[in-house]
Amino acid sequence: RRGGGGWTPSRRHMPWAASLLSELLSRPMGLLADAVVQLLVAWVCTLQLCISALGYLLAWRGSRRCNPPPLSGVTTGTISIVIPAYNEATSIARTLGNLEATTADRSRVNIVVVDAGCTDNTLAVCRASAKSIPITYAKSTGGRGPALNEGARVADGEILMFLHADTLVPPQWDELLRRELRDAATLMTCFKFGVDRDSFRGRVPPGLATMELCTNVRVRLFQLPYGDQALAMSSTTFNSRGGFPPTVLLEDYGLVTRLRRDALGGGGRIRVIHAPALCNGRRWEMNGVFKNTALNQVFILAHAYFGATPQQVFDWYYSNRWLEWARF
Repeated sequence: RRGGGGWTPSRRHMPWAASLLSELLSRPMGLLADAVVQLLVAWVCTLQLCISALGYLLAWRGSRRCNPPPLSGVTTGTISIVIPAYNEATSIARTLGNLEATTADRSRVNIVVVDAGCTDNTLAVCRASAKSIPITYAKSTGGRGPALNEGARVADGEILMFLHADTLVPPQWDELLRRELRDAATLMTCFKFGVDRDSFRGRVPPGLATMELCTNVRVRLFQLPYGDQALAMSSTTFNSRGGFPPTVLLEDYGLVTRLRRDALGGGGRIRVIHAPALCNGRRWEMNGVFKNTALNQVFILAHAYFGATPQQVFDWYYSNRWLEWARF
């Protein structure tokens, strides 16, 4: 085990079948209730895959009319890690410590932390956590999309990796990124999706392993990763596509679907690195796996197929009505 925020796959990320069995056996008296939740999660995940397949077919049809920019690979470039932060004082130190512990070559990595309106001591925690990897600071308003774009504007790396403030990357992540992005056909890369079991205050909620499996099937089959998988690409690719949509939410969906359309039009591919990036489990612990997954799917449907704006989705997501339903 590595110290100081390192990464221990045997504890934090188990194979989905072993994790599923562990969840079912963790509370014998609750086996029936957990089995019901597992079935509900499997049902909503199957629905999600069907909807993702439809989106993929529609993207393929649209790709025949697009003219993707030329491809350009990178070799041994510097990696800039862009971390948007909004009141992340309780989690960002662990993320920075993990980067220190898992980076293979710290001389070719730098970090940009974007203050997206913090009212806590997030920046002070970052300064106290800074060690061998240099950290630059930027400020933005307007949500995650503008924060990510501002970080990319300040960054000087040939490769850009966009990392959530509560996400842990695997050992030698920087070499893994460079290996994928040496291929000019790789428009974007990301890590396999996983949830950090150590982040749960109590037991792991039922259905988590099923949700992880479904997410990784969706990403590999339909080239549709989201921001909690540490999206990475060359700065040339990022700038040629206009960056993230300047929206408060769903900025990752906007950029990924644009890149996927280019990929399907003959302009490369979105590739997944097998090693997982582990995101914090607080949202699944708060809402439960089924409710959180169902809500996310409703919001994606509303945006992608019924014209809901990212601001409307943001307002729905954080409204008391939805939160009360999620806590029911």
